[in-house]
Amino acid sequence: MIHTPSSTSVAAPDPAPSPLTRARVEAILSEAGAITRANGPYLKVLRALVWLPLLSIREISRIMQRDKQTVWSYLDQLEQWELAAHVLCSEPGWPRRHQRYHITDPGLYVLVARDPYPLSVPKLAASYAIERADLLARLARPQVHLVLSDLVSRLLSECPDGYQLTSYQQPWKQLYRWQGSKHAFTADAALLLRSPRGTEHAFYVLVDQPERMFSQQQEKKHLEKLLELRQATHLQREVLPHLLLLSVPARFSFWAELLEQSALTHTSALLPGAIADYGQLSRGMQAPIWLPFRDLLSQQVVQQAEEAQGTDPERAVPLFSLLDQPASAPLIEHFSQRRSFEHLLAQRDSSTQVGGRLARYVGDSLQQEAVQLMQCAQKDRLQVIDLLRRCLYSTKQERTRVTALLNLSLSAPQKTILALLARHLVLSLADLVFHLQPESDDTRAIQHQVELVRDLELLRPYSWKENVPAHVSWTERARFEMTDLGLRFLAMRHGVTPAHYLRPLPKEGESPAAGKKLDRRKISPLDPSYCWVQRGLHEFKWQLSHTNDLYRSIRYIVAAGRRTGRYEIVFWKSAREAMRRCFDPIEQKNVYAKPDAELLYSVPGSPVIRHLLIEYDRGTTFTREYQKKFPAYAAYQRISHRTLPRTLVITPSKRSAERIRQNIVRAGAQDVPITMMLEQEIVQHGLLPVLGAQAEPS
Repeated sequence: MIHTPSSTSVAAPDPAPSPLTRARVEAILSEAGAITRANGPYLKVLRALVWLPLLSIREISRIMQRDKQTVWSYLDQLEQWELAAHVLCSEPGWPRRHQRYHITDPGLYVLVARDPYPLSVPKLAASYAIERADLLARLARPQVHLVLSDLVSRLLSECPDGYQLTSYQQPWKQLYRWQGSKHAFTADAALLLRSPRGTEHAFYVLVDQPERMFSQQQEKKHLEKLLELRQATHLQREVLPHLLLLSVPARFSFWAELLEQSALTHTSALLPGAIADYGQLSRGMQAPIWLPFRDLLSQQVVQQAEEAQGTDPERAVPLFSLLDQPASAPLIEHFSQRRSFEHLLAQRDSSTQVGGRLARYVGDSLQQEAVQLMQCAQKDRLQVIDLLRRCLYSTKQERTRVTALLNLSLSAPQKTILALLARHLVLSLADLVFHLQPESDDTRAIQHQVELVRDLELLRPYSWKENVPAHVSWTERARFEMTDLGLRFLAMRHGVTPAHYLRPLPKEGESPAAGKKLDRRKISPLDPSYCWVQRGLHEFKWQLSHTNDLYRSIRYIVAAGRRTGRYEIVFWKSAREAMRRCFDPIEQKNVYAKPDAELLYSVPGSPVIRHLLIEYDRGTTFTREYQKKFPAYAAYQRISHRTLPRTLVITPSKRSAERIRQNIVRAGAQDVPITMMLEQEIVQHGLLPVLGAQAEPS
């Protein structure tokens, strides 16, 4: 049995609105004899749902080595007797409205009554992540849970002979002492693998969410904590577990840069570990999909001349080739908590009855609670909005609960719309239609999806009325912006603080100039006395004409790739994500390269992903602004010793193009790789002229 402890003491049950009596459990035991037979397949399903809650039918069939139809029949019977229940998950990139199962309170009591090696129900709740709070925590960050469920179900069923998963915990938190104070390192999961030699090997697991904005500062802090933990463990003559990073190829170069910078900042060796594309997990656990961090960095250096990245299949290795450092006995105990588990078993059982009723740990249907939330929204929208506001400004438990319910209620397109608006501010209806349904320009389907999240005040419409050029269509004037509720929901969904997306505005009577100072003060992001707005929103609205031209150019570039098949845009980074920063030790200040956007694209027949910085410029910028922007690009290259990707400067006329060229020369930034194109050329050819420039020396 895999031990996945949730705590080391008997947990208090959650109060449940509907009672569960011993008579009800005994009736199930007597009437459903075939289902509750000891060592039968139905109880094996229940055990699997105790070890790993919220599994899909495919994952359960994988673990049990049974076909999907058979497993579905087991689950159908268990649901009829209310021993198991399911929720419906609709996440971008995953099957629509697929079912994920968990054990219920009657299922716990039946399992304990029939299991030949029983634990009491309170001890089960203390030992495994089966309580309602545990389920809500997983459903609040579903993209992380789906990847981890795929990984761990494969580790249970696809390990080579002699290898075994012996411990798994999700999530993981490890306390350590560094420089006289206590710190905590968190990971999405932690696991132990046993090799044929009998040694056990420890791993941390992090799941990178592509939906979340690239955040160099956020992820760098996380890696720095891991480096501190390594130094603390080395002082205790321990070794640090390997870090397994599950991401997508478009973000590999981002992680390579962060891993290298963190090691250099701490003047230490590179962290041990490997990165993999979680889409490749379907190839199986023995497939060579894991790229060790040292090879990830060397690969980026080799490909830097091409301004590209990708997984080199010759350098990627199977997971089990990373088992190079056995974990010590104290580390194994820290990961598995086997002694704590044995101590828990020896404790006296607490009563499972309160006032003649059995204690409940899972509670009533999560799916039904989500359905009721949406039904209430249809009847009394303002009441539900008030509920969302109170919960999203409340305790972490309440924020987790309402985020999980929204994740169960919203469709995958609605979540994609919210994520796009968090990344690219004030997108137009034309942008949403183009990027979300490339097969049609009919706006009705997107408008319908937008209306549903607008009714919950997760976003709001914004009509562009001032200084609108004559050529702008109504679908470009109709725009949308995120509300603070929508961004707070995404912050919980993405596992970041609300301040990642929001900043406070000065209160009434405070000077508007105090805005930036407020952002530096220690103001709780849950303080409702401040008005919170999306970071950068004011600047985007102030230059909306420039933003519209930039977004339209992005659409032209993507459309040309679809039309010609010569390239494919795989990722569009916002200005905030595309920004690069380094520290100038001579001037003692940060140097920034700030393009308007960054595109990641691939070409047929090549596994690499290329980077292209985007600048949209009408040629009306003051000369002093050019003397800041492009020299900053050159300074970044000189100080960081990194060559920037090629910059594509898009401009409307030949006259403006010539003016920009002259200013680049005056600024002394000729060593920055730049390609200039007119808007009309972008409409006709997209990135085709850039493909040739990428192959030439900068």
